[in-house]
Amino acid sequence: SPQHSLANELDYRFSKRGRVLVLNYVDFYHCSRRQGSEMDVKALENMFSYLNFKDVFVHNNLTLGETVNVLQQGKLFRLFLI
Repeated sequence: SPQHSLANELDYRFSKRGRVLVLNYVDFYHCSRRQGSEMDVKALENMFSYLNFKDVFVHNNLTLGETVNVLQQGKLFRLFLI
């Protein structure tokens, strides 16, 4: 499953897991709404919780400026764009 293949790729040398930032873009300029993103986000939240990450932060439909601000707010362990 995708959850287990990603788990195999992560570096487990460090016992303390950090933060995960999920940027979920549903609406795109001149494109149709991306269906199913809510299920993708839930699956990522579940997977990272299962992998014992301390924090999972989800942001939806940010503008470019909002995205830059979120990225500048702190150090991130893993970043996944969906």
